Amino acid sequence: MTARTLDALPWLADLAEGALERAAAESSPASVPWDRLIEQHGRRVVVALLARGLPLERAKDLADDAWVRIIQQHRAGRLPELKIPGIVIMQALFLA
Repeated sequence: MTARTLDALPWLADLAEGALERAAAESSPASVPWDRLIEQHGRRVVVALLARGLPLERAKDLADDAWVRIIQQHRAGRLPELKIPGIVIMQALFLA
C-alpha cells in the first residue's frame, strides 16, 4: 500500500498495522494474513496493470484500490475462495 492510500483511508492504516490479520481472521474460519499477501503479490498486480499500458502511478493506485475491495468483499463473505493474486488482478483490471 502506498502512503498516499493510507493517508486517504485512515481506517486502512489501522488494518495495516497488524489489525489486518485479525480482521481477516474474524471474517473467516481460516486466518488470512493480508499484509503478507499484499507484500508478496502486490507487485504482480501492479505489473499486470503496467502490461495493459497504464502509467505507473495509476497502476499503483488501482492496485491499492483493488486490494481494499477484495479485503472488503472477503470480510463480507462474498468470496467463497481466494485465488491470490488472480482475483486482485481481475478486480484491478475491472477498475481500470
